[in-house]
Amino acid sequence: LQRKRMTKPTNGQVDIDEAIKSLPDNATMRDIFDFCVKHDIYNLAQGMIELPPPLILRQIAARQTLEMDEGHQYRNRFGEIDFRKALSSILKDHYRVNASIDSILAISGVTGGIYSTMSMLRKENENARVGLMVPFYTYHLKQATEVFHREPIFVHTNDDFSPNWDNVTKALTQDGGLRLLLVCNPANPQAIVWKKSDLQKLVQLTKQHNCYLLMDEIYCDLVWNGTFYSPIEDGLEDHVIVCRGFSKTLGAQSWRCGYLVSSEATAKKLMTVHDPIYISVPIQQHAIAEYLHLHRSDFLRHVDELSQLMQSNWKILSSALQKSLGWEPIEPMGTMYGLFLHHAESDRAAVVAALKKGVGVAPGKIFWPGDMDNTKYVRIHVGITAEKAKDIAQKL
Repeated sequence: LQRKRMTKPTNGQVDIDEAIKSLPDNATMRDIFDFCVKHDIYNLAQGMIELPPPLILRQIAARQTLEMDEGHQYRNRFGEIDFRKALSSILKDHYRVNASIDSILAISGVTGGIYSTMSMLRKENENARVGLMVPFYTYHLKQATEVFHREPIFVHTNDDFSPNWDNVTKALTQDGGLRLLLVCNPANPQAIVWKKSDLQKLVQLTKQHNCYLLMDEIYCDLVWNGTFYSPIEDGLEDHVIVCRGFSKTLGAQSWRCGYLVSSEATAKKLMTVHDPIYISVPIQQHAIAEYLHLHRSDFLRHVDELSQLMQSNWKILSSALQKSLGWEPIEPMGTMYGLFLHHAESDRAAVVAALKKGVGVAPGKIFWPGDMDNTKYVRIHVGITAEKAKDIAQKL
């Protein structure tokens, strides 16, 4: 089935116009993904890297799985020493971050870090308010809603997706303020990279108003335009929590090996929440540790080649979609996504138009609050092979 998803569709016999009628009006990325698989349509809706981890890394993982008898037992609650040492080293040498191993917590993917941080906050104050910058990643909304049993506060950005400081200040100060603000940088779905000065301002504002700043930095290695900056480059604050992982850059989505960086005190508090939920981060943390320690040049090569591939795919696909459907591409600064302005009567109509051309895309409405029929946006992902990008362009 996975091979079928990743190869050229066969254009099944089912009438696509009739099949589209079964697609829910509020279709999610998963709904569109399932629809594409069922009807042999190219899927660019769900952000899933369709590329394998580096060969060296897979070879290390295979060897360790056979040789490490104790590696299949429960792992250290903070993460294994070799994993955190390798992370501390590359953080200092490559990411300009000074973090001891006690400031690093192994987490079950970025999702594990975010869910644990929200759960920690709920234990501190079940009435705490969480803020999301708009537009937002759909699962961030789901996580906040499930932990607190209510929708978060939506902090709208400017038309160019830069922070609207009036809205940020209002969210932090009105009606009891926020106790946590979740920011994705580089941002999904809008594919922007936050300015250093804006993030530094946000760190000070959240500290001033006793609010955690939770950063989802899963795309920190996938910056196409500009320079990436993380707040932890200036030091580790108790209220700043940064979550990163390897699902995107290494294509290791099912491995669930990520890490969290904060002050030692905050990392320790978060461990007590993460541990009973996820028990331990999988054995593959040892493979990543060895890979980063002994084969860092291969890691950097892989990340660079992946970024170049995605930029090339974007050029191919954005041009093809513009010519085929008249959509206006918005040039990404990073991540593995790109937005388009469409001219259809609704986001659903734009999605349907693309499906009829043989391509699944994500409607903008799933990244905005409320029940907006027409945000004027659709999103694609470009984490595919060069051959598949060319096939899709030819199909369009």
